[in-house]
Amino acid sequence: MKHFAIPVPILLCLAACSTINAISESDRTLPFACGETVVVGTLSNKVAHKTVPIEGDLIGHGWMEANLHVRRNVHGDHLSGDVPVRYFAHTYMREDKRFMFVLGRDDVGYKIETAQLMSVKPQAVSDCR
Repeated sequence: MKHFAIPVPILLCLAACSTINAISESDRTLPFACGETVVVGTLSNKVAHKTVPIEGDLIGHGWMEANLHVRRNVHGDHLSGDVPVRYFAHTYMREDKRFMFVLGRDDVGYKIETAQLMSVKPQAVSDCR
C-alpha cells in the first residue's frame, strides 16, 4: 500500500494541469482602430490616481498615470523610450509583465484603450488598409 500512495498525488497533479484549456483565438485577438497605435512594452505606474465616482460601482474606478516603456512598435505612431500614458481602471496594471497596448490620443496625450498580456500571444487585428 505504501508504493501506491506516492504515485496517486502525482497523477492527480498531472491530471489537474492537463485540464487547463488553451487560449482561444478570440481571446488572443486585440482589435484596434485605424487611428490608434499598438505597441509592446511594460508600465511603471505613478502614484497619481484620480478616483471617479460611479453610482453602484462597488470596487471603484479611476484614472491612473504611468510611463510606458516601449519595446516594439506594431502599428501607428512610432514611439520609443518612455511615453507618459493614462488609463481608466479599478486598480493599477502590473509592472512586472509585458503587454501589447492599444493607445488612443486624447487632450492630455496617450491613453491606453486596451491591453493584453504578451504571455497569451495577442494578435493585433484591424480593418485598416
